[in-house]
Amino acid sequence: MVKKRGSRYRWALFWLAPGFFVAGLLAPGHFIQGQTATVSYIGQIKPGASLAEVLLDIQPVSVSRVYHFSADPELERVYRLELPADPLKLAALRASPAFVYLEPETAVRAAEIATNDPEFTTDSSDAERQWWLEKTGVVTAWESTTGSKAVTVAVVDTGIDGKHEDLSDGRVGSGFASYCQVNDSASSQCLVHISATFGASENTDDNGHGTIVSGIIGAVANNGKGVAGINWNVRLLPVKVLGADGTGVSSDVAAGIVWATDAGADIINLSLGGTSIEGNAVLNQAIAYAYNKSVLVVAAAGNDAALSGADLDLSPVHPVCSDGKENMVLGVAAVDQNDKRALFSNFGRNCIDIAAPGVAYFNSRADQKGLVSTYYDPAQPTKNSLYVFASGTSVAAPIVSGIAALVAAKSPDLEGSALMGRLIASADNVDAVNQTACLGESCTGRLGAGRVNAEKALSTATFISNSLITDSSGRVYLIENGLKRLVSAAVFKQRGLKLGDAKVVSLSESELLPAGEPLPPLDGTLVKAAGVPTVFFVESGILRPVSLLAFRSFKFIFSQVVELAADEVSGYRLGRDLPSNDGALIKLEGVPAVYILSAGERRLLSAFTFRNLGLNFAEVTEVSAAEFEKYLLDEATPLQPPREGTLLKGDAAARIYVVEAGKLRTLSARAFLDRGYQYSQVNIVPESEVSVYKLGDDIP
Repeated sequence: MVKKRGSRYRWALFWLAPGFFVAGLLAPGHFIQGQTATVSYIGQIKPGASLAEVLLDIQPVSVSRVYHFSADPELERVYRLELPADPLKLAALRASPAFVYLEPETAVRAAEIATNDPEFTTDSSDAERQWWLEKTGVVTAWESTTGSKAVTVAVVDTGIDGKHEDLSDGRVGSGFASYCQVNDSASSQCLVHISATFGASENTDDNGHGTIVSGIIGAVANNGKGVAGINWNVRLLPVKVLGADGTGVSSDVAAGIVWATDAGADIINLSLGGTSIEGNAVLNQAIAYAYNKSVLVVAAAGNDAALSGADLDLSPVHPVCSDGKENMVLGVAAVDQNDKRALFSNFGRNCIDIAAPGVAYFNSRADQKGLVSTYYDPAQPTKNSLYVFASGTSVAAPIVSGIAALVAAKSPDLEGSALMGRLIASADNVDAVNQTACLGESCTGRLGAGRVNAEKALSTATFISNSLITDSSGRVYLIENGLKRLVSAAVFKQRGLKLGDAKVVSLSESELLPAGEPLPPLDGTLVKAAGVPTVFFVESGILRPVSLLAFRSFKFIFSQVVELAADEVSGYRLGRDLPSNDGALIKLEGVPAVYILSAGERRLLSAFTFRNLGLNFAEVTEVSAAEFEKYLLDEATPLQPPREGTLLKGDAAARIYVVEAGKLRTLSARAFLDRGYQYSQVNIVPESEVSVYKLGDDIP
């Protein structure tokens, strides 16, 4: 029990001050049995039994299958029965041997949230307690789920105190360490580097920062102690990449990200970063590794040392800006109790996707109130019951990670990108209160989609992958990995989809689903936008522009091209130009020389070889210098050889050659006769042409 708040709460990193907080527990459900003229029963009929015969004496008001959508032979025999409230007949029915079971239907109502953690509150204005749980919709979200042990959140940080009273129930799993333990203060070189794994429920935090982050995500709820994490059930993966002083290097961070990914992390929290982190390439690589394995990476925006916030579009920091060409990191800015950007929080359009509470109020380092969480104090290593107030984007990020873990618990089929999309799509816009909050300018678009909202994120309907939905606006979407993909009328028809297979949802329900890329036409389709001449070839769902040369080289015809609305085409992902097929004939505008393409390079055609190969000038495409230069000259074979078996002779020499494997091989007089050649078959070409071809071995 907490007796004196000050005796258990200490200052720590990132502007911390004394304090603590709380969670809740579902109360037992209240069952209500209606007293009406009819009663509802649920029953499973035995195989071979006739439900109609069993019900002859009672004459049901209605009968329906509970699992009407299932073809499972067991579930097909489960029925909902609306029956007359005749006690004698009901007693006889329940005694019938035809049922596997038959029991009254029960009505339930949503259970209330009850808590006993000292600092929990549903008052979002109470800065002394856990006001942000109510502010971000977590309290209401708990009515849907309180988390799952099947969801793993990796805390890539200073470690976690797995012995802390609010983290010691086994939720802190075995982890990994890669950090510098001893630095040479003179040279700044690492003298002792640690790289190891460690067991579950240990204390691996020698700083306190990682324990703060972990408590926000998943401190034990409803245990009468301190605080409650966003997740009552979650697996926390400690990944120590920062030393006792809270610093580290990018390669250790990258190692931690990859290890956490391979260890089964669903979400990785990175409450670290800054311009001091070097080696962005290794961070990008590690983040791409996690992203490609469907892990959601959440990173803090970073705190500006000048307490004014920095524009990440001008001065990017990492890993929050380590997105590569795709949005691989969910960047988190910090807002206060009134949804205003925290003075210290960085911002920016390119790196920030969402915001979360990072402080109650912040006027200065001396005049501020942070968020309360679990804490480990290296100066008091035997105390595992400390709590602390912490301010910064370091505490905003784990709020988002914790909410993401709640969503993952309810919708375990969501991939990382879909999970990110859902959080962004369900955020509450806070631009109205931030019109001058970004260095005197509007923060619109610079705090991402807005402040995270757990209730909205969880209330978004979950649909089966590869199912169709349609909303009241008439738009049709395909659900894939938790994302909705718009299906145009043309694509709908081409793919042979059926409107009857689409589930009708409300417009508001549809809008809560994060949007993915529109569903493209089938691979191999040629499409163009109305009024635009460019033709695209669909390959792996990507639209590849087709030049006239490529169009003709593949022998496409314009009647194959499907014309779509311009806005539809602009919504698809564009790829590189479709390369022309081997054998395409090309010439530069205003220049008579003709080339043939081979393996993406051009070879000059002599007049003789042009005729020898049976080519036609009508098939030659004249191109601009820009397109011509895309195809480099084949230096290994600058001049296209004639067809195999052709006999050649230069006009200034007596040698006769035969073309074999693209090379000219000299024929001796005996070989010429032995092969049955005749002089009438010999083609005489300029000696300068013969000298360019590759020579093979002589034929004696």
